[in-house]
Amino acid sequence: MNEIMNINGIDCYEQDGTAYLKLETVARGLGFTRIADSGNEVIRWERVNKYLDEIGVPICGHDAFIPENIFYRLAMKAKNEAAEAFQAKIADEVIPSIRKHGAYIMPGRLSAHNSGDGSNAANLRANAMLLNAKNRTAAILQKIYDQAGVKPEYQVAALSDFYAADGVHLPRDAFRGVKQTYDKGTIAEKLGIYSKASGGKKPHAQAVGAIISTLDIRDDEREALPYCNNGHDGVDYQYSESVVEKVRNWMEENGWPSTISVGGKSYAVLFRVEV
Repeated sequence: MNEIMNINGIDCYEQDGTAYLKLETVARGLGFTRIADSGNEVIRWERVNKYLDEIGVPICGHDAFIPENIFYRLAMKAKNEAAEAFQAKIADEVIPSIRKHGAYIMPGRLSAHNSGDGSNAANLRANAMLLNAKNRTAAILQKIYDQAGVKPEYQVAALSDFYAADGVHLPRDAFRGVKQTYDKGTIAEKLGIYSKASGGKKPHAQAVGAIISTLDIRDDEREALPYCNNGHDGVDYQYSESVVEKVRNWMEENGWPSTISVGGKSYAVLFRVEV
């Protein structure tokens, strides 16, 4: 095991191109905690051990370190904003910086670090290690996309964006014949349904999603697509033009209401186009 480093309060080390993170820190960062009777925040080890067992990882000691691929799979179990922010920090900043520079360096100090006497060969090796790490991440993403039912052509689109910053361009032939689909925000924009709370500046995707939940949507009218929004990755449905028309019809049948109420929730909207 290589020397343990502490990066932003996270104990970690790298071995054979793989980053390892301390399980206890990961559990806290992903929000697997509760407030004990004493008032202290404690880890829900029974939940962490259950998730590890489901993943197929032997139960670890509380001081154990887990490889990055297990971290990502644990992160999929967390359903809170703090966990998403923690995952983004690890995936986007900490792990890549460890591989490239041997330690975590704040973005503003990278130029000073790179101005040393390091050889071009060393830089090439570091970049190759970073790309290798992205390849492993891409393999994990593909498994997630497969489980979510994402079609191959849409996986290519997502991975093409994933590799774009590295100058790696995937074949565009895979996009031929792909039908046009729209996410909920785009449907809201097309129909002029905007959030009143934003002063009519933002399309009201939640309101459109609520309407869609009441409609009879066929399987051929939607596609599961990967998305990346503000550093958050996942899979969500996008919809065909026929669903746009179904949402429009719902609005017309209900008199283009200024408050859309579905399932006990209400969404205040404004309209920005002639209808």
